[in-house]
Amino acid sequence: MYTIKEFKAGSYVNNKILIYGAGDFGELCLRCLQANQIEPYAFLDRRAEMDSYLSIKVLPATEIRNIDNPVVLLASNRYLKAMIDFLEENEISNYYSISLLLDTDIDESLLTDHAKEVWKNKIEYKKAVDDICGERLWVNNIDLVLTQYCNLKCRDCGSLMPYYKRPCHFDLDKLLASFDRFMTLADRVKELRLLGGETFLYPHLAQVVNHYKDNVKIDGIYLYTNAVMLPSEEVIEQIANEKTCIRISDYGPLSKNKEKLQELCQKHNLRCEVLDSTEWRDMGGVEKRNYTKEKLISVFEKCENAKCPSFCEGKLYICPRAAHMEKLGFFTNSDNDVLDFTSDEACKEFTKGKIESFLFGREYFEACDYCNGNNKWENKIPAAIQRGRE
Repeated sequence: MYTIKEFKAGSYVNNKILIYGAGDFGELCLRCLQANQIEPYAFLDRRAEMDSYLSIKVLPATEIRNIDNPVVLLASNRYLKAMIDFLEENEISNYYSISLLLDTDIDESLLTDHAKEVWKNKIEYKKAVDDICGERLWVNNIDLVLTQYCNLKCRDCGSLMPYYKRPCHFDLDKLLASFDRFMTLADRVKELRLLGGETFLYPHLAQVVNHYKDNVKIDGIYLYTNAVMLPSEEVIEQIANEKTCIRISDYGPLSKNKEKLQELCQKHNLRCEVLDSTEWRDMGGVEKRNYTKEKLISVFEKCENAKCPSFCEGKLYICPRAAHMEKLGFFTNSDNDVLDFTSDEACKEFTKGKIESFLFGREYFEACDYCNGNNKWENKIPAAIQRGRE
């Protein structure tokens, strides 16, 4: 079991303080330190191409070996385990949780827009620390793929749906049985995301929702739709409950039933959110890139899909693209890059720690070598361009 000490502002002011993680929580950590009149020595980050972040120098994580008696602040809620494993491998024991530090009063106007949103939900950091110390498996979100059928043919689909020439719906009983095996090990799933393809094309959607709506480990069930089709009122009525929410990816004129779906949800007291989906990232073709190890680490570290584990036909993949590349025959994930829950025998030796290491403890996956990555800062393209309409 990990024991992570709490960092107390002022206790280590004469040490070289390193913020491990040049991201949103790194930004929050920096502002909290500065509010306590503490200036960190540097950020640590695995992205070697970063020289500075928020006017503070950034050092490669491996540079920790050359710093005498460092004090390391863990500034990530997703990669805590990987960070701790790395520090312990390098015999660094002075690493600290920033939970107490995040209680500091700061000038929120100093934060970037995205960091402001993270600040509102900073409790998630404390939960992540509690989970890793208490050997609990907490998953922020997981995709449960229901179908390969889609009613759009998006040229740049990150999940590669247009490549399916003979799409199928996944068997309901097998789908539920395999995901139930995963849920026996999970302690909490904040968002169970049901999708395809197009979610409302799945004929057993109501059965899936009703199977999981009373599961106390699941905080919310989110159904993703492009609003091209309008589900029947009967389906909406069957899935309407306080835990379920419809998320509409708004593709403008393509999402022709957006308003009608919103009205239908309102009628049945079903939560509905509209996502601004005017912009995607170009993840490229499925050919092998032959990246260096450093490039693979960089692609994975910056990839939004790396935060979207995908449960597809009874197996857990790190992202939707890794799952669908395999289903389509473009690529085969190694045994270490997929977790098989299709039978009790297949997953009998799985533990919470194994799943946690798979989801949060890896530097990259082999599938990353077949992708540009879903980097929110790069390769921006218009969303949902239809094949044959370029």
